[in-house]
Amino acid sequence: MKSNHVDYIFLFSVIILSLFGLIMVYSASNVVALEKYHDSLYFFKRQALFLGFSFIIMILIIKINISKLEKYVTVIFFFCLILLLIVLI
Repeated sequence: MKSNHVDYIFLFSVIILSLFGLIMVYSASNVVALEKYHDSLYFFKRQALFLGFSFIIMILIIKINISKLEKYVTVIFFFCLILLLIVLI
């Protein structure tokens, strides 16, 4: 039983916040990028590239049937826990 329901308000909020983040990256780094890399859009392009990859991954994850992941919930939990601990190192 697969539910294809997408919360469009949440999706719209994520897109708006991501675009706002891109604007902030450009605003905060264009002078430094121009001096260091001779391209004022250097950090903006990198952030936009990673944002594009993350949206592709988000679309792929939306299409996953959640009920198939129930048997892996313990493994996923410990994997996420390990990733959180790595952040502290």
